[in-house]
Amino acid sequence: DDGGIEDWGNGLYRCWAVWTTDAVDTTGQVLFYLADSDGDNVITRDGTANAFFWGAQFELGAFPSTHIPTTTVPATRDLDDFSTSDISWFTQDQGSSWYSRHEKRGGLEINSWVFWLGSLSDYYGGGSNFAGTAHQARAFVTTGDDGQVAAGTLSLDTEHQMAFGHELNDLTLYLDGASQGQDTTTGYPQVAGQSLHIGDDSNGSNEWNGLIKEIRSYDGRLDNDALQAMSNGQFPSEYGAFVSDLARDLVRDAVRDATA
Repeated sequence: DDGGIEDWGNGLYRCWAVWTTDAVDTTGQVLFYLADSDGDNVITRDGTANAFFWGAQFELGAFPSTHIPTTTVPATRDLDDFSTSDISWFTQDQGSSWYSRHEKRGGLEINSWVFWLGSLSDYYGGGSNFAGTAHQARAFVTTGDDGQVAAGTLSLDTEHQMAFGHELNDLTLYLDGASQGQDTTTGYPQVAGQSLHIGDDSNGSNEWNGLIKEIRSYDGRLDNDALQAMSNGQFPSEYGAFVSDLARDLVRDAVRDATA
């Protein structure tokens, strides 16, 4: 159903795959090959190089979690919980953010936050919102209740990418390559001395349930072409380097079992 290869540096790669079974799938095999390209597992060997396969892990879910050391006995992981008081990356008067996420389930709380910076009255962040039967992407740059966009359509167990930029009287949101609107009442959130929270708000509420694949922050209000491209997984060099990689591969499942 899905899969990927992530370069972890120093010659190490994380390979993963997601598939769906049905009632007749009572046995099966998972095979690892070296390959030259998709579908081509016949390679030319040099006689000296070698490959090391380590850390095989099986778990239920639509996305892979962080690695859990196991043997033959399933292990239960806790959710990843992160907050920091280092907010030196944040520029109050203008900035841009991008994130990629899977939501496992929703509806238990009206709002679910991917990230939140600030207090309960002044904050900057993004997540999802359940408004009646609508499941929407949501961005806030707010003092009080000003500066918010909630729009688009989200699906559970599906990767969505969101990018938004802000400056005075401007909060513009893109979701999966499409514009979701603009709010022209944006102020400057007073977040000095506050903390960044990943997966909930400053009160530990409105918890995210699922995978937060990555969050990036950019210095300055990127133009709409850049926001659109980033929300579609494209990061041309002319957009500049992100000033902070706030989080990567955080799993906010309260309970998840894995076995080798």
